[in-house]
Amino acid sequence: MGLNLYPARNINTPMASEIDIAKIASEEVDGETSLRPYEVISYPADFTLEVLVKKWNDGEIKSPEEQRYYVWKMEKASRLIESFLLNLPVPPIFLYQTRQDNSLLIVDGHQRLRSIACFFSGTFIHWTVERSCSLFQFKDFSVAAAGGADFGCEEFLEGNAFG
Repeated sequence: MGLNLYPARNINTPMASEIDIAKIASEEVDGETSLRPYEVISYPADFTLEVLVKKWNDGEIKSPEEQRYYVWKMEKASRLIESFLLNLPVPPIFLYQTRQDNSLLIVDGHQRLRSIACFFSGTFIHWTVERSCSLFQFKDFSVAAAGGADFGCEEFLEGNAFG
């Protein structure tokens, strides 16, 4: 014996089949148009964190304009790094390889990748609501190891392909 469940219905409310729905010309055209087939090829690429950061800093991995700005707070970025250090599972980063120049565009994992790059540089970027940023230098981190003299937000963003 099966159990049939129906949504609650007011006696005075007509069923969808009883409602006369206006037709929209563009929707009718959409219904008659077939989608162009395309092929998706995916393969795993188990890059080390060092390789990901190098590709990011060299501009091989790019953030498309559609991606939101870096919004993670230091606590969240710190938890991500802690997950790596404790060998806990971390969601993958999904990249799309362009046909024009074979560069890699971030599809998913933008916040994670930027957090990893910040960790490797020894500097964390904190954005305020007013879209200004402040830098946090990790304790005992040598500025020379980060690639030069003392710098501010703009220099850091330019030097680390965060633009």
